[in-house]
Amino acid sequence: MSFAAALLLTLAPAQAEDAAAELHPIAATVKKSLEQGGMKADRPFTLIVDVNCDDAKGAIAAYRGAAEKTRAEEGNMQYDLHRSATEPSKFLLIERWKSVDALDQHLKADYTAEYVGFLEANATIELRVMRPVPKKAPKRKAK
Repeated sequence: MSFAAALLLTLAPAQAEDAAAELHPIAATVKKSLEQGGMKADRPFTLIVDVNCDDAKGAIAAYRGAAEKTRAEEGNMQYDLHRSATEPSKFLLIERWKSVDALDQHLKADYTAEYVGFLEANATIELRVMRPVPKKAPKRKAK
């Protein structure tokens, strides 16, 4: 059972319906980070996930179980796992999304819930929300 499904089962029926319409907790965290930085949730962003997992083979297998389907999602722009050359238990997952809504839909998919469940049970993770730096400085409006 996914983390989200377990959470919904613990809520009263009316609360469960409200919770289903809300953002996944990770998507909500990303949205809050973007808003605190004065950025909009409907714009592209990068999610950097630092993963420390002693079960490296399991981490790779869990990632592979979600990667192909994730890359096929309309809102996904990048989804790549990197492993440290010197510390085999350390990984970096780089995700690019068109919007927080796209990430939210991804997080609610069964294959993502399985991967997140594996990480929650076997790893420590840290999320960093990033925005691309424009190639050129934006034009300023004349006063």
